[in-house]
Amino acid sequence: MQPTGRILVVGNSHTDGVRRAVDGQAGIEVLWLKGPKSVHGDTDIATVHDRIAALTPGDCLAVLHLGAMHNVLGLLNHPQPFALLDGAARAQGAEIIPRGTMKAMMAQQIGGETLIRRLARRAPCRTFHVMSPPPKEAPALPKDPGKLYHGHPVRRMGFAPARQRLALWQLEAEVIGTYLGTIGVGHIADVPGTRTPEGYLHPDFHARDATHANAAYGARVLEQIRALAAAAAA
Repeated sequence: MQPTGRILVVGNSHTDGVRRAVDGQAGIEVLWLKGPKSVHGDTDIATVHDRIAALTPGDCLAVLHLGAMHNVLGLLNHPQPFALLDGAARAQGAEIIPRGTMKAMMAQQIGGETLIRRLARRAPCRTFHVMSPPPKEAPALPKDPGKLYHGHPVRRMGFAPARQRLALWQLEAEVIGTYLGTIGVGHIADVPGTRTPEGYLHPDFHARDATHANAAYGARVLEQIRALAAAAAA
C-alpha cells in the first residue's frame, strides 16, 4: 500500500543518499538542513518550518538527525583505547567501560536534543526518525593524509575495531529508540536487506567515505518510510 500524502524528509548529511534516490519522484521532498556553523546543507530552519506548516494530516515527516554519536566516540582509534564490557573487541591495554555507563552517557546527550521535538510538535502528521546506517566492517582509509574527522587525522589514528564500532552503533540505536518513544516519534532503526550477516553495512550500500551510505541505501530508506507512512494512513 502506498501513502496517500506527501513525504517530507529533513535532516543532516545522511539525507544526501536519500535525495539522490528520489530522482524527481513526485510527492517527496528532501531537505538537507544547514546549521548556523555548518558549511554543508542547503536549507535553513525557517524554510523547514514553512515546509512542515504546509503538510496535512495525511502526509509524513521523516527526520534524519540523531545517530552520529557512535562515530564521534568510536570511529577512530583513541590514544587511550577503550572497549565496552559487553563483549566488543578489546585492544591490548584497553580501558573497559561498562555498557551501562556508556548507555547512560548517550541517554543524557540524546535526551537533551531539541530539533526532533520541535519539528514533531509542528508537524500535523505522523513523524518518523531514521537512524544513521550501521558501520562498515572495513572502511577504506582516505587517500588524503590530511583528512580530519572531528579534528582528528584519520590516516594517523586509523579506524577502531569493527566489533567495537558495531556495538556502539547498536547501543546508540537502542537509546534513540527509547527516547523517541517518549516523544511519540516513530523509530526506523534498521533498513531490511542492507546489512551483512554480521550486522555491518553491506558493501553494496557504501558511499565513498567512512560513515555514509549511497543512493541505493537511500532508496531502501524511502521504501521503509513509504511502508510506515502507508500503515499510519490506513
